[in-house]
Amino acid sequence: MSENDPLLQFLSEEASDGSPQARKISVVVGGVRFVGYAQHPDVFLEEHLSEEHSQYRELRDAQAEAREYLHLIVSEGPGIPKRTNCHVRFRMDGVDAWWVE
Repeated sequence: MSENDPLLQFLSEEASDGSPQARKISVVVGGVRFVGYAQHPDVFLEEHLSEEHSQYRELRDAQAEAREYLHLIVSEGPGIPKRTNCHVRFRMDGVDAWWVE
């Protein structure tokens, strides 16, 4: 996609608003399909970055990040072992296709 899909941006921003209803979606990026749940950008920070990275936390804007990137907890995709979830972030303009599962 040359431009960000407004509906996909809405789903990403909805997850970023702390909506309790995570959406399971499939995305195709570079011809490869990934399946996961749209999540708030801070989910990755909370699980993987220590408090030492507070400067990074202070400089970012989660809502702006949600408009530019789709954050998924992916359960299906290449290189992702069965029964494992991985945090993956895709640029919105790099998503070729998507659908709600």
